[in-house]
Amino acid sequence: MDEVETYRSQYLEDIRKYASETGTSAADRFLEEATKDMAALDVCPQAEVCRYEGNGRRNRAMAVHGYAYTDGEGGLGDSTLSLFVCDYTGDAEPSRMTEKEFYDHAKHCIAFIDESVNKVVEEITDPQDPGHGLARHVRMGFPGYDRIFVYVVTDKIRSVRFKEIKDRDLDGKPVFLRLIDMAFMKETLGSSRPDDYRVIKVSDFGFSSIPCVKAGSNARCTSYIGTVPGLFLALIYRDYGSKLLESNVRSFLTVKTKVNRGIRNTIREDPGMFFAYNNGVALTASSVEMDETGIKSFTNLQIVNGGQTTVSLFKELKTKYRDKINEVYVPMKLTVVSAEDAVDIVRNISVFVNTQNAVRESDLSSSTEFQMAMENASRRCEIPGSQEKWFYERTRGQFEQDSTKGTESERAAFKRTYDKRRRMDKIDLAKCRYMIDLQPDMASKGGQTCYSFFSKDISKAFAENPARFDDEYFKESVTTSILYEDVYEAIGKEDWFEGYMKPQICSYAVSKTIQDLKDRGRVIDTDEIWTRQIADISLVRHALAAAKEFQTYLDGITEAGGSAMQECRKPSCWESFSEMEVPFDDVVLGHCITVEQSEERSAAYEEKRRGDMDDAVYALRSFSDWRKVKYAILRESGDRKEVEVIEDVMAHLKDGSPIAPGRAKQALEIRKRYV
Repeated sequence: MDEVETYRSQYLEDIRKYASETGTSAADRFLEEATKDMAALDVCPQAEVCRYEGNGRRNRAMAVHGYAYTDGEGGLGDSTLSLFVCDYTGDAEPSRMTEKEFYDHAKHCIAFIDESVNKVVEEITDPQDPGHGLARHVRMGFPGYDRIFVYVVTDKIRSVRFKEIKDRDLDGKPVFLRLIDMAFMKETLGSSRPDDYRVIKVSDFGFSSIPCVKAGSNARCTSYIGTVPGLFLALIYRDYGSKLLESNVRSFLTVKTKVNRGIRNTIREDPGMFFAYNNGVALTASSVEMDETGIKSFTNLQIVNGGQTTVSLFKELKTKYRDKINEVYVPMKLTVVSAEDAVDIVRNISVFVNTQNAVRESDLSSSTEFQMAMENASRRCEIPGSQEKWFYERTRGQFEQDSTKGTESERAAFKRTYDKRRRMDKIDLAKCRYMIDLQPDMASKGGQTCYSFFSKDISKAFAENPARFDDEYFKESVTTSILYEDVYEAIGKEDWFEGYMKPQICSYAVSKTIQDLKDRGRVIDTDEIWTRQIADISLVRHALAAAKEFQTYLDGITEAGGSAMQECRKPSCWESFSEMEVPFDDVVLGHCITVEQSEERSAAYEEKRRGDMDDAVYALRSFSDWRKVKYAILRESGDRKEVEVIEDVMAHLKDGSPIAPGRAKQALEIRKRYV
């Protein structure tokens, strides 16, 4: 058995186990888990399961098993529809995904889109059918989609004869086809550079090369200066969308009407002067292929400055001024960054070149420090009665990479401590905090859009009061996630559930439960859920009752001719639903505490936390020769952030430089790992 087959066998074993424990379909669980893993690496969005198979006009086969939708709100106007077809066998021995099978799956999914746009699916399905609601959403949103992705997700392995995937076009919309098979998943999840799959060939967009000259080079990066055709920027954004925008600043960029108007007017009225008037774009890549004429391809291309320019050019593709883009050329600065230094260098470039977009260093550092605080909390918080913990995934692919580090005994220890089901990433956290804050409309906006808003909110809040974001904050987030997952699984078994928009219904149900308890002077006993790692059935039942009411509310929106998907993303949706009555069973109160009890717990924890943190600073003096710790880090992992922590300790002990208690505690934990 080769490495891919071994990986597949272990992955499917986990899927079968999860499905058995929750009583759900193994195929649905596979689609959810596989796309969640890939979403963490920006390969695709996480699929919301919605199964529909049928026949349209002239017996045309249709199939769709999941969907995702991003409307670009809070970002740069990136509107993308993603549909998924799941080919799950569950077989012990993997079969091969042939080119014909792949295109058959893609054809059936494209047929669903086409028949939805022409209202055929709505006419042949019952309003309670999952395909009915999705078809309605596809039809109503189709004019506004910038691009459509069709993903075929399978537990098969791509055939060696299956070489190239060709994209499609549907009524003027680009349709991009992608295959996610087990070999691709293993390679992507196991890579320390998960974006390396994205190679952009200049010739694919009608250009021979991008002319440039080398501006400088050192051991960490190589810089180029050149000129990039405006049409090239527009076309690559059409194909890849916000995946091209550097992730650290993507959350903080917004479309500025005045800036965009100036860019648009130059394109339309004086395209030949665009190079002179525009500040240009700053790009990074992990590697480039070049010849004597210029750049032939980019690997892992990122736009760290010039997002508004790029999107403005892209939007002109859809206007009568499209031909003007051929006359546009944009100044380009490209930095090719070594893999080892990519994270730090790209982030610094993002900060330094984005001053015109008012992306402040404090914005990005606060966001990063918050993520570090959550990661540190997750490493501290043990589940009572065990040595198990929840894993907070601060960076993309971190769980998979950490699980394969070290010796065999260290990997075994990691597996004993962390289970894949007890994993929370940045998007999960953002959704949970919005549910807690009674903003399920924000949680319903979709992964990246939701996180974009959350990043802005949290950077300001963390800068004002970092101490608030402690272990209890992390535990509260996790227990909300546990309640959400328990309700999510239960909703799928209810007769009234129509098989569509389960994440949105679940988000509203959890927020409604929190609100109904708040109205009675109670809050959920997070200590109980954290200890048991399961929500009490009385809480789940109340949330189910709220979910049923919300399903009825959404049905009313649809019957009135509106879009349920769009409605649940509006604050007015929560304002209306929050006022509705849901039957309340007082047995729920037995698993809650009063607001006063909650405040007393918080005060007691804060007192203990301060004592523990003060002790951590004092404990620094109990150990000698922190240089050995620094050298051990450099020798074993080379982790620059850990080195910086130890250097802060050394400065504190040498000349009394102040050190935060949290920083001291972090240093002590690092020391345990190396000495």
